[in-house]
Amino acid sequence: MINIYGLQESSAKFSLWNRIADFMHHHNGKFILFCDMNTDRHENERFGSLFSSLEADHFNSFIDSSGLIDLPIKEILEVLPDIRIKALDRMWSDHTPIHLHVLKSDFGPTPFKFYNLWLLRD
Repeated sequence: MINIYGLQESSAKFSLWNRIADFMHHHNGKFILFCDMNTDRHENERFGSLFSSLEADHFNSFIDSSGLIDLPIKEILEVLPDIRIKALDRMWSDHTPIHLHVLKSDFGPTPFKFYNLWLLRD
């Protein structure tokens, strides 16, 4: 899991995305990115400020080339039913912290069942 609060300056954003992609490339595994990248993928996501199509193009390219999938929280909960996500109270930031918890229980191997009735079959 990677938590990111993106930078404001375009060149700094591009550098950050390259560093994240490089990290993911050099570390095998699956990644979940929780982030505020301070950029938008599409113009309809921007309200009350200017939209940068150049940033959006670079950001979308980063997502595609890294093999990332932009999933809404609702879809994550459907795909990974053992995950619990809770929004915590804002304290000192203008962002809401997210608590992610995985409820995994290992009850050991599935017991093998044998029915004597099976012995009556050829």
